[in-house]
Amino acid sequence: MRGTSHAGPRWLERVSGALQRRAGAVWRRLARSPRAVSPEGALRWLRECAGRDLGLSPTCGTTAVCPGLTAAAVPTLWNFGDSDQALAYARSLLALQRRDGSIPDAGLLHVSLFNTAQTIRAWRTLVDDGALPEALPALRKACSYLVSRIDDDGSLRIPTGGGAFERWAPAAVQLAGLVEIAAAARRFQMPQWRLAVVRAAERTARCEEFGFGKCASHVAAHGVEALLELGTIDPRCETLARRVLDQAEACVRSDGSLNVDLTHGWTSSAGLAHFAALWFRTGQRRIGNAAMQCLAAHQLPSGGWYGSWGRGAAFFPHGGSAWTAKYALDAARAQVEAAFAAAPNTLLEPLSAADERLRAVRRLAEETISRCGTTARIADVGCGSGRYLRELVETSPRLRLTGIDPSAALLEHLPERAAAVCGNLLRLPTDDESFDAAFCIEALEHALVPARAVDELCRVVRPGGRVVIVDKDARFQALSLSDPWEHWFGAQSLSLKLAEHCDDVRCEPLPMGPQQRTPGLFLCWSGTKRATASAIRLAGAA
Repeated sequence: MRGTSHAGPRWLERVSGALQRRAGAVWRRLARSPRAVSPEGALRWLRECAGRDLGLSPTCGTTAVCPGLTAAAVPTLWNFGDSDQALAYARSLLALQRRDGSIPDAGLLHVSLFNTAQTIRAWRTLVDDGALPEALPALRKACSYLVSRIDDDGSLRIPTGGGAFERWAPAAVQLAGLVEIAAAARRFQMPQWRLAVVRAAERTARCEEFGFGKCASHVAAHGVEALLELGTIDPRCETLARRVLDQAEACVRSDGSLNVDLTHGWTSSAGLAHFAALWFRTGQRRIGNAAMQCLAAHQLPSGGWYGSWGRGAAFFPHGGSAWTAKYALDAARAQVEAAFAAAPNTLLEPLSAADERLRAVRRLAEETISRCGTTARIADVGCGSGRYLRELVETSPRLRLTGIDPSAALLEHLPERAAAVCGNLLRLPTDDESFDAAFCIEALEHALVPARAVDELCRVVRPGGRVVIVDKDARFQALSLSDPWEHWFGAQSLSLKLAEHCDDVRCEPLPMGPQQRTPGLFLCWSGTKRATASAIRLAGAA
């Protein structure tokens, strides 16, 4: 029998905790909690305002396609699951490549080393994922061309008649893409390519006097990124990059905006977004978060950003900037990754047998085994360290289990019998209909475009297979401390999205706590993947 001597303190503790949470919620509303950048809006803007059949324009309202911008956007679009657009842009770049392997500037008249480097990165991303094998010869030619521009002393020769950007941009900016050539040297068995890149990195470490404020922030950021990447070859390059990042941080104002240089006070949104991504990559979360709050405050209803703001603003001040949208998307991904890297690792703690999330996973496994047998294939999408997979290995050892997560470090903790796949929830690296069932536990909230993550989750499940999602109930978000980019879900909104792919969609509250109270913090959505039209036609033909 429960003792009465502890009832009072427990009751007081619950009431006190509830009052503190509600007071905190009221305070956060009064303090106007920081907004988050909308990746859905940025993607929409790129597609509707800047997108063209053959590439991206620097701003809306123009028809000129910029090859360097188009190439730079390909990995971003690919990582956000916009695969068709990324492939279309990468193929358009194949048509632009010159006989010597180079890519022209925006006017298509002169060679651009910068555009060539960005294109190498774009093609390599897709070739590595097996999505664009026809680009392999073009990739080799482009790498060979850039290597031919590296002199014996490591300096980079700008071609005669090179594009305008090449003529005035700092030398560090021209190093973009060289680390890609070092990687390509292994693919194409060209060790001399890597030696050329090593010479360039060593010369940069000795001679570069690059610093923030000598050029516009949206130009300087390209140089910082190149130096960070070359830091994997010569650590002194990373030291230079971090010095410039510190210099840029000193120019950030109280509202999170960044001076475009040392002599002008206006802000380049593209420079701010690019530096935010770089700050997150180097673990500088505080200043990165401040920059993201500033970007969120300036994001337009269209989903884009003006190119610049402030007195004297001179970088597309009245038109949206595609460079900003691209780097804001990169910064949003880097922000989530940095938050997980800095968080205490609670994902390794074992689960309680009474945990309702675990019970939901076990029910899914039992249903799948009864339908498909003991060797059914089940995927844990956003598996983290594999806590749920470890439980399934013990209770159903013959199941063929796969854990998919963007963190390679967490995947190392998966049980030996589970296959580990490193992949982004917005573009799962598996074939269509690969699994008999799939579940996603508290991972959808971190997907920057949840609707696209649900599409991917359902894509990899066979018709007739079950899809289970467990995540936080939006009704409780105001009472909780959460990052501004986290998504908590309403029962109806996620049910409607899941119903686009599944039948028999249900949403059930999960009991929580030792007294199994309902509603708890979590909701559980489930559905049965319906057959696609093509699958129905194939079944009819058989």
